Amino acid sequence: MDDHVCVVKREVDLGAAVKEVALRDLVEVRSGYSTDNLHKGSKKYKFQLAAPEEHCFSIIFNHKQYIHKSIDFAAPDRNNSDEPTPIRTNLAPNGFLNEEQFVEFCTQLTQREELRFILRMFSTDEIEGWNVKELHQFLTVEQHFSVDQKKAEAILDLYEGTNQGKKEDKVMGVMGLRRLLASRWGNIMKEGHDGVFQDMTLPLNSYLCNSSHNTYLTGLQMKGEATVEGYVAALNRGARLLELDLFDGEAGQPVITHKRTLIQPITLKDTLHAILKRAFVTSEFPVILTLENHVSLPQQKVMADLFQEILGDHLYIPDKDSNKKPLPSPKDLKNKILLRGKKLDSDVDEEEEEEETGTTEIQKSLAIHPSLSALIALPSVKLSSNVYADLKIHPQDGSASLSETKVDTLYEANSPLAAYTAHRFVKSYPKGLRQDSSNMFPMNSWLQGVQAVALNFQTTDEAFDVNQGLFRVNSNCGYVLKPEILLRGIDVRKHLERPKMRFEVGIVSAQYLPKSEPSKDIIDPYVSIQVFGIEKDEWKQKTHTIKDNGKYIFIFIRFNPVWNRDFSTDIYCPEMAIVRFCIKDFDSTSANDFVGEYSIPFTRYSQIRLNTGYRHNPDECASLFIVLVFVCVIVEEAESRLVQSWMSLKRVPNQKEDDRETEK
Repeated sequence: MDDHVCVVKREVDLGAAVKEVALRDLVEVRSGYSTDNLHKGSKKYKFQLAAPEEHCFSIIFNHKQYIHKSIDFAAPDRNNSDEPTPIRTNLAPNGFLNEEQFVEFCTQLTQREELRFILRMFSTDEIEGWNVKELHQFLTVEQHFSVDQKKAEAILDLYEGTNQGKKEDKVMGVMGLRRLLASRWGNIMKEGHDGVFQDMTLPLNSYLCNSSHNTYLTGLQMKGEATVEGYVAALNRGARLLELDLFDGEAGQPVITHKRTLIQPITLKDTLHAILKRAFVTSEFPVILTLENHVSLPQQKVMADLFQEILGDHLYIPDKDSNKKPLPSPKDLKNKILLRGKKLDSDVDEEEEEEETGTTEIQKSLAIHPSLSALIALPSVKLSSNVYADLKIHPQDGSASLSETKVDTLYEANSPLAAYTAHRFVKSYPKGLRQDSSNMFPMNSWLQGVQAVALNFQTTDEAFDVNQGLFRVNSNCGYVLKPEILLRGIDVRKHLERPKMRFEVGIVSAQYLPKSEPSKDIIDPYVSIQVFGIEKDEWKQKTHTIKDNGKYIFIFIRFNPVWNRDFSTDIYCPEMAIVRFCIKDFDSTSANDFVGEYSIPFTRYSQIRLNTGYRHNPDECASLFIVLVFVCVIVEEAESRLVQSWMSLKRVPNQKEDDRETEK
């Protein structure tokens, strides 16, 4: 049993609640009356007769509230067990599992009929096992890895584990294949793309930048408190552009808060210490601090001193002639922090912010202290209606800000904004009416080459998931190189008369899906698959629903839902397309609940680790098993042998389907 078997359960017929715990939280196994519950029970003579101490054992696990808790068991016999019987039958009399039945229970939980099919299909003898040669063929032909047979043998030894002896006697079975597909050899990422694989030596404006909006907030826009935890959380999730809304504070110390709201402030000093501590933990590439400066001249001098004292050598101070040169590259700016905002001689304040009323208010002209101005690496500029004229007059390090409304207007009007963003760093931000901290969808900004789409990192919605999907590649370093067409300043919607690619996907199965909420009933899962990109590429499909997944786990296998559905679509601009897989819990009376998701740019058999829960955090257990094939339209490649044969796989017995539901 490996660490991907994620739940231990005890079910009794005495009215007790079902307990469950992830195996990753297990601490130890104790024998005898070794827990508070067993000590308490052992004081009763009837309990001692029903569960002698030598038959009892307890599993101790970590608990976020109580540090440690336990699940207690009693075997019917210390050394031997009865002949194997169905688990439900054995549970009925006393509610306990012996060792052999516990192993059988775990075996049933991990049954994967679709993996048996794969083993048979790639086996020359059509048996449920691969020798080294067959594993090598699978890895090279289907998974497109460059490995030799010696490496394949090492992989077989690693993931099968129990095989010994000569090379010709070694066989990978279902358990080994399950472990293999849960490893890097079944990763949806292209080989090498989970590390930094892109050219990081081009000017900073050549990259899309993972960016946060009002980073100091962890809740709504109008009330609550500013907190350094917002900056810590954003940096931990990959953000490289952070926002600081600065105002005069008490005792001459600048503070960060949201203007005309009930947000309680935090000091700039505390914030900078928190940022510096986390700035280069997840990525060595530059952090950009956008300053919305509402501070008086005396406290601006304090600000400048704080930036230099706290950030020290990490603070990037631009040359005096930086306005005449291309921006440095991310590689040149490793471990540096850049300031972005109003500078002396700039023609606009840092942001024409759409206020909560929905109207646009240009901040009154604010004097800038020379000591602060000298630290600004990306000075604010204002875009006019003529971007070509702006390119001639704006400094090369100039950085404009665009509201969500303005971005959408420019996109719908086929504006040549891409020509501007090919040479200047631009940020977009949500409209002020989003008081609930919902997110603007980033695609219209990206399609026009806007580098920094500022999102509310405290809100894990579809827009946030797609954003995280884009930056998942390139080691999640916070920077992704623009496609060639945007580097050249060309609208991505032009010259797309025919599709470049055919995308084929098989939704096979899922494993260890959590409930949408702990208190919810057993889920009815279905998979929604969606492509985001240019209008021609927008596409959405979904599978049927598996009713009552896991309800009858003790009678027959219903724990891992199997769909076996194939979908396909043409893709015109794969360079800007992102695919999102989302599992939801179907509900006929209310909105379908989120279970898990995974988003990734377009770029085999793949085992996707789903992001689950309220914060859409990575889940080590929950996963989705899919087949991906990308067929070049110009020079068509041979289709995957698996996809050609996939629908010959028989359904797992007792998997009910329902195609009648409508996704809400």
